[in-house]
Amino acid sequence: MPLNPDSVAGIHQQGGTILGTGRGAFDADAIMDTLDAFGINMLFIVGGDGTHGAADAIYEQARKDKKKLTVVAIPKTIDNDINIIDRSFGFETSIEEAQRAISSAKVEAKASINGVGIVRLMGRHSGAITLMASLASNDVDVALIPEVPFNEQRFLDHLVHVLDTKGHAVVVAAEGMADVVLKELQKKAALDVTQGGATQPISGDIGQHLKQRIKSHLASLKMDHRLINIDPTYMIRSIPANAGDKVYCAVLSQQAVHGAMAGFTGFSAGMVNTNYVYIPITEVIKAGPRKVDPHGQMWYRLVTSTQQPASFGDPRDLASNDGSNDNNSNNNKNNIGKLGDQAASVKASREEQLTSPARGPT
Repeated sequence: MPLNPDSVAGIHQQGGTILGTGRGAFDADAIMDTLDAFGINMLFIVGGDGTHGAADAIYEQARKDKKKLTVVAIPKTIDNDINIIDRSFGFETSIEEAQRAISSAKVEAKASINGVGIVRLMGRHSGAITLMASLASNDVDVALIPEVPFNEQRFLDHLVHVLDTKGHAVVVAAEGMADVVLKELQKKAALDVTQGGATQPISGDIGQHLKQRIKSHLASLKMDHRLINIDPTYMIRSIPANAGDKVYCAVLSQQAVHGAMAGFTGFSAGMVNTNYVYIPITEVIKAGPRKVDPHGQMWYRLVTSTQQPASFGDPRDLASNDGSNDNNSNNNKNNIGKLGDQAASVKASREEQLTSPARGPT
């Protein structure tokens, strides 16, 4: 596909991608052969935590083969599960759209006797979308994220309390809750999708599970009720970016090109403490995926808003979760403290590039 001003005009107003997308496995050798065939010496890779791993693998392959290839990653994931950086582009848009689903659940639940609106949001490993969308909407009574321990009976008891108090309830759950409460279903559903060479695990449907368990519990108490289950997953993914994400995306892309043209390689362009920086891809990978800190201020702000327990599980389980991977709750101080080392690493990378034709752009 030729990329020129005419072919990309207006694409920022569209959802999705004009280039297409892949998930999971890839063949580094095949990618290198394709780059050689087309004479490409600068590769920009856009994606999340797994994509950064792929970018690093291609970068290392280029070094191994002594190819004159510059590799640059740009963080993009609506889950916001890339560590070190302040946020990835797409996250603000996902929060904004998720609120619409929550608002619909609220309207439907409130219109019924003991109405319960259930909303399942994306986030296999991180509950960031659930956390921020719930905070922004202020309509949520229970938010469930995979970072916080869970006990089904305690959750159901609290839900009954909410219904007795308000007459309706809104429950928002991250899809990763399937790993926590659907252990048996996960064993059956967590199979690799092999079509097209992809290997992406499937999460069980937490929304359907909660609907069934809530229905059974309220029926056992002889409580009239109505359940509404909303899954806006792909509606959220497919919409065009909002204004904030459009600007952020444009700046990141400009930064990525500037870095590549300056001679850097093996880096990710991101924002740290509101500053645009270049971070070695290896550092992003070492930091691991970002998760919500169950002891962090943002989680307790949500708990204050929803009036739910800080955890439905065993308090000892919550105490054992130190939230060491969370960046949103200022637990990234250790990572930020390493920025001097990271800057030195990027500088060394550039110096090596300038003296070694194997790493610099042609």
